[in-house]
Amino acid sequence: MKDMAVKNSGIQKGYRMTELGPLPEEWEVVRLEDVCSLRKETVEPKNANDRTYIGLEHLNSGEIKISSLGSSSDVRSTKNIFYK
Repeated sequence: MKDMAVKNSGIQKGYRMTELGPLPEEWEVVRLEDVCSLRKETVEPKNANDRTYIGLEHLNSGEIKISSLGSSSDVRSTKNIFYK
């Protein structure tokens, strides 16, 4: 009976509906500010020593995977630095 309800709701087995939409049952929805901290560190491209650059143009809309990488030598304005 439960499988029938899941099938009719359009949610795959092993997923549950959250405020973000369907997510795997084992995932927890948290606020970004609860799992990371804001850093106000920036870098000037001319001082970046050819670091890897990831901008919005390197992300596909609606996906969380990076589609390509850029180089700091391609950037002309000050950018924020992000860490793992």
